[in-house]
Amino acid sequence: MINKKTIPLVILKAFESFVDLKGDLFIVSQPDNQLLKIVDNDIDSKFYFTAAQYEKQQNGSYKLLIDYKPVSQSDPAKNAVWIDVKELQNYFKNWLDLLEEYEKVKSFFDDPILKSFTDEYYAEFEILDDDDAQVKPLSINQIILIDQHLEFIEENIDKYETELNKNQLQEIKNDIINLRNNLTNQSKAWVVKHLSKTWAKLTKQGTRFLKDFLNEAKKQAITEGIKFLINHGSDILPK
Repeated sequence: MINKKTIPLVILKAFESFVDLKGDLFIVSQPDNQLLKIVDNDIDSKFYFTAAQYEKQQNGSYKLLIDYKPVSQSDPAKNAVWIDVKELQNYFKNWLDLLEEYEKVKSFFDDPILKSFTDEYYAEFEILDDDDAQVKPLSINQIILIDQHLEFIEENIDKYETELNKNQLQEIKNDIINLRNNLTNQSKAWVVKHLSKTWAKLTKQGTRFLKDFLNEAKKQAITEGIKFLINHGSDILPK
C-alpha cells in the first residue's frame, strides 16, 4: 500500500472527496498501488474508474493518469488518458452518468427474476443500516461464519450438476471463490451485495437448491441479518 506521506499534498486533496464517497451504483475500493479505485457495484460488470499515476509539469501543476471503462455511450471499451488534476471530478461525473444510464435502460439482456431474488435478499440485511457499511469490513466472527457457509456450498454443489445446469453452477462456484477471497478486504456492503447475488443465482436453480443450501439461512440468517449469524451461526450453518 502507498504511504500517503510520499505523495504531494495537492494530490491527496484532489482525492479527499472520494474517501467517504458513497453511492448505490459504485463502490470506492481500497486502491492498493493505485491512487483511486472505483468499481461498478454490479458484480457481473467490468466497469471501473481508476487513477494510477501523477506527474508534475514544468509549470508546477500536476497531471493524473486515469483509466476508466466505459468510454462513452457509443463505446463500452476502456480508455486511459492524462488529465489535469482539476478535471478529475468532471471525468468521474461523466463516468457515473454512464453507469446511471446503463442502470435505467431496459433491454432483453436483463434478468428480472434474478434481480428480484437479489433485491429480496439484499434488503433483509439490517447491517446495511450502519453508516459505515460502505467503508468498514465485517467483523471477524461474521467473516468466519459466512466463509463456512460458502465453503459448504462450494464443496457440495457439484452433487447437483446436470448437463443443463453445469455452466450456471460453475458460474456460482466462481462467484463463491471470488467472494471468499474478498471477505476480509472488502466492505460490509460489498460482501452483502455479492452474497445476495450468489444466493439469488442458487435460488433460481430451483427449490431443491433453496431447501438444501438456503432454507435455514433464508428463514433465520436473512430475516435477522448478519447479527443473527454471530449469535446463532453454529445452529444454522450446514454441517
